[in-house]
Order: sequence, then structure tokens, then C-alpha cells
Amino acid sequence: IGFLCLRCVERIPDLLDEPDDPEDEKSLLPGFLPAPPRWLLAGVLATAAAVCILSLLHALTPPLANELISGELESAKRFFVEGRLADLSTQGGSVRPLLVDLWYLWALTFDGAIGAQLVHWGLGMLLALATVALASPLLGRCWAWLAGSLVVLTPAINQQMSLPTESVALAAFCTLGMAAW
Repeated sequence: IGFLCLRCVERIPDLLDEPDDPEDEKSLLPGFLPAPPRWLLAGVLATAAAVCILSLLHALTPPLANELISGELESAKRFFVEGRLADLSTQGGSVRPLLVDLWYLWALTFDGAIGAQLVHWGLGMLLALATVALASPLLGRCWAWLAGSLVVLTPAINQQMSLPTESVALAAFCTLGMAAW
């Protein structure tokens, strides 16, 4: 961000002038955007909360797609049947972190496929909160919550939050890694 500010100062020399209003000074600093309208923030947050509740209810329903159960949870089921972490080289090119497979294993042990769906719903919520953590220093707190809400409202993320697939888990861990960096 420091180099970006230096490049902006070189391109726009008016940034070096003293602002007359203190509010103008805040708007020149990175991460200080004017706050979104309250109605927009409240509407998007309420819609995101409703969508999260609906996706939670969908995650609580038993899965109907046998391909999904046999495909995405195959390594966790194999670990469960064999009683150990066996044959990790034949995961079929999965990009899902092994930690997610272990969480699916615990969920299958205690609650079956619904537990695995709930684990993945939690990873979707983690993705939204990681987006808030990543956007807060860059955009400010209000815009960061708006960004996290928009992540939940994205149709692909919302649909996959209630199914034990690998994409939301991978996105959550990548966003957490970027936020931590």
C-alpha cells in the first residue's frame, strides 16, 4: 500500500496540498471510503442473514445425490472404513486440503452425510468472515461487512455451502491465508 500511495502522489500532485476540511483528509487515505448508506448496509446484511439461515436449513436435509456422497466424501469414507489415513496418493487429483477430509471423517462418524454438510456450511461462514477480515484494513469496517455479505449472496457460494464439496473449503483457506499475510 505504501508504494501505491507514493505512485499516486507522483501522478497527482494535488494530493500533497493541505485539505480545507478534515473529512477530505480522511478520504485521501487508503482504507477510508465514505460509509455506505445505512439502508443499503442494513438491507444487504438482512438478506445475507436470511440466505445463511436458508442454506443452513438446506444443509440439515439429507443429501439426495448419490454421486455427491460417493464422489466428494470418498476419501473420508475410505479413512473411516479402513480406520486409518490410507493411500493418500490416490485422492484423484483433489485440491481440497486434507484437514477438510479429516473434518468430514469426524462428521461422518458422528452424524453421517448431514454432519459433513454442516461442516461445509461452517466453512462457508468462515469464508464470509475471512472476507471481512481481509477487507477491513483496505476498505473500512462497514464496506468489509458489505463485502462479506456479498460473498454469502453469491449464488455459487450459497449453493455449495450446503453440500460437502471442495471449492468453498479451498476458498475459505486461501482467503484466511491472504488475510493473515
